[in-house]
Amino acid sequence: MPLLEVSDVSLAFGGVQALANVNFSVEKGEIFSIIGPNGAGKTTLLNCISGVYTPFGSIRVKGVDLVGMKAHARPALGVVRTFQNIALFPSESVIDNVLVGGDYWLRSGLLRSCLYWTRLGCSAEEMKARKAAMEALGVLGLGEFADALVADLPYGTQKRVELARAMMAKPNLLLLDEPTSGMTRAEKQELAEQVKILKTEHGVTVVMIEHDMGVVMKISDRIMVLDFGKKIAEGGPAEVTENPKVREAYLGKGS
Repeated sequence: MPLLEVSDVSLAFGGVQALANVNFSVEKGEIFSIIGPNGAGKTTLLNCISGVYTPFGSIRVKGVDLVGMKAHARPALGVVRTFQNIALFPSESVIDNVLVGGDYWLRSGLLRSCLYWTRLGCSAEEMKARKAAMEALGVLGLGEFADALVADLPYGTQKRVELARAMMAKPNLLLLDEPTSGMTRAEKQELAEQVKILKTEHGVTVVMIEHDMGVVMKISDRIMVLDFGKKIAEGGPAEVTENPKVREAYLGKGS
């Protein structure tokens, strides 16, 4: 059984058909990229998987249909996402931002766990959470920034903090919405390598929207192309690159 199965997913906003009968599946351990021109429906599709929108059709993770499930219930199935725009707390420390990602699996919730103190100064559950947060930071090479304020960090490092927060939630399926947006070339290369490590060393399955074709072609196992809300191609990087429909969508007829 695929980890993610999307079947006949459609969504319209008024008279605009944002998605039309989209079908695809993602196997466990894949990096699956979704590409397409602006307005193709990529983020809309990610929003359907993560619970922002409720579409027609079926979206299954490990056999469980997500359509109609509240967004906050999805991390319990291992479905975690990051956003195109940074959604951190800039006036808080890096480790406090990462701790937020573990709120759903803390038995008493992050805030409540901080209210019950032991002789050592914090609850056992909070100690467990902080250990997990430091491990997540270590995976992304951010351990040295644990106590730094997010606002004091470069943009590219902040994007990695957001990824560490997602890892804190223990994802099986990690949804990345343009993870390298706004980064320098060096930062993009570094993040691409870290996404590959999440797959190979930590068993995370990744569904990614990304505009940088260099990153997409370098790390993707398979790619799906959307155009005007419809799937026009799917396959390996080389196969998709040579697809005439893809060339037309990006370059126009006669290219």
